[in-house]
This record gives sequence, C-alpha cells and structure tokens, in this order.
Amino acid sequence: MTEWWKRTRGNQPASEWISFFEDEEYVDSEEFELLEYLIRLTPLTEEVPVPELYNDTRWCNVYEVRHPSISPVGIKRAKYGQLS
Repeated sequence: MTEWWKRTRGNQPASEWISFFEDEEYVDSEEFELLEYLIRLTPLTEEVPVPELYNDTRWCNVYEVRHPSISPVGIKRAKYGQLS
C-alpha cells in the first residue's frame, strides 16, 4: 500500500490510515470514519445474462474488483452522511 501511494502520489504526505494498514494489515474504517465501499450504478445499454445462483447461499460469486490508477486518499463518512 505504501509503495502504491509513493508511486502514484510522489511526495504527498500519506493519509493516516495507510500507516495503520502497514502496521496492522487492515484498515479500521470505524476508527478513521471512512466509507468501506462505494457502489457505482450505471444504466444498462444492452441485455446482460443473469448469472447462476448457488442454491445454498443465493449468491452468484461474480464480481469485479477495480483499483483506481492512483492510491485513494480516503472518503470520510461525514462528507456523505453517517451510515445507519
């Protein structure tokens, strides 16, 4: 994580959660009041096949993880309201 920050942000001071991640190997989003995930919805422009669901979980296990081109600074929950 630190290398990604340095590579994409140069000499910009790292966010405090990055140091925490390096020490603990996870980020406590509650402690730093960060959004845990962001979902971007876009309208469909074509027909998409519905994936098969597993009977025991009703989960398709089909998803895509994307990494931004530069390391994120972090989005504070207060900017978008508290999650309930």
